Amino acid sequence: MEPSFDNVIPYNDVVMRVAERIYDFLIQCPFELDPGSNWEIEAKLGRIVNKSDNERVFLPVDSETIIRGDWARENTRFDSKMGMVRDFQIKLLCILPDC
Repeated sequence: MEPSFDNVIPYNDVVMRVAERIYDFLIQCPFELDPGSNWEIEAKLGRIVNKSDNERVFLPVDSETIIRGDWARENTRFDSKMGMVRDFQIKLLCILPDC
């Protein structure tokens, strides 16, 4: 983010909330964390599906957002579209010079 006119970097609520969730998870780990240990964070590609009609959920938002966990667990499921990822990888490989 660019600093504002008074040279202060604006607070990013989404980044902060994601960082807090990761921190809370690490603090509550049932095992000892080694100092300097590395952690991998995995992202999933797919879509959020409404449990009642199996249709994709379209949220009325204009930017990234965090969905409340209690609502999401009760009303939605995550539909992983790994086929989309594989298709994207194949297309990406085909546009590389060595293809």
